[in-house]
Amino acid sequence: MEIREVPLKPLRDWAEVRGSFEEITSEEFLEKADRDAYTRITLLDEDDIPDAIARLKSCYPNMMVLRYDNKRTQAENDLTEGTELEKRSEIELFEELFEKQNNVVMNEAQKNRVLKLIEDIKEEMS
Repeated sequence: MEIREVPLKPLRDWAEVRGSFEEITSEEFLEKADRDAYTRITLLDEDDIPDAIARLKSCYPNMMVLRYDNKRTQAENDLTEGTELEKRSEIELFEELFEKQNNVVMNEAQKNRVLKLIEDIKEEMS
């Protein structure tokens, strides 16, 4: 058996693009961008852009990753430490998830419904 090194050269460069959808799809921005590069795009828009992937692929055909960096995604990244999770009840964890996902606190009816579901699941598992 013979082992030999073969240098690999990527077909394209790697680029990161960060900004609002309007900004990074503007003619002025696109003229300066390396549109042929493998691209990771981070959108700063607070609202999700409808059909963002398809619309961005028309400008950046080799787009590999699309992320959002806004209040919602920053809140999602602010998760409780794993060791703390073990000390909390199922309903406490679900309430936190619900609040982070919906930006509102669960009302009593919702909380009671989830408690019933948790009990039903525990009962079926035993």
